[in-house]
Amino acid sequence: METKLKQRMIGAIVLTMIAIIILPMLLDGSAEDRARVIATAPEPPRIEVDSFTIEQIQQKMSANDLANVQDLPVYRADAVEQIENSGNLTSDNQTAIKTASKDYALDQNSLPVGWTLQLGSFRNRQNAMKLRQDLRDDKYNSYILTDKGEQAVMYKVFVGPMHNRSELSAYGEKIEKDFDLKGRVIRYNIEDDANQLGG
Repeated sequence: METKLKQRMIGAIVLTMIAIIILPMLLDGSAEDRARVIATAPEPPRIEVDSFTIEQIQQKMSANDLANVQDLPVYRADAVEQIENSGNLTSDNQTAIKTASKDYALDQNSLPVGWTLQLGSFRNRQNAMKLRQDLRDDKYNSYILTDKGEQAVMYKVFVGPMHNRSELSAYGEKIEKDFDLKGRVIRYNIEDDANQLGG
């Protein structure tokens, strides 16, 4: 009984050793197969890198800085003051409007100059919200500011804000035709957003 068990164990060990030796040779393929696989590997790509001198890099950086400076806002506080204080549009005021409408501007407090179109003032909150929704349905950016007066809270509806005054005025003309509402372009003050009605 023990002899048969030993013979079986020896046979199993021999078969395992033969499998360990022969199986890798069978699975690895012949020498010709290995050579064919190695031969078909593509050559590594050649990447050519342009060489730059420090002077060329500095010139490019200076050109980028100059281009970026041209896109920065300009100080146009005088033009904005002329617009706000104008009762009648003189030729100087018209020039100021064109200048301030064309460019991004900063006021004397270094804040961006923006404009907003006031369309209505309501005591009834629901009426103000309905107008705001109608404007939004017509693809206008609209919002409501609450004004807490001595006697009652007023809800003012605006379209905007925009940096381009003349473009906003054109929107006002279209809104007047579509909604039968005459708007008034006024300066946009970011501080007023604290009183904005959500929604």
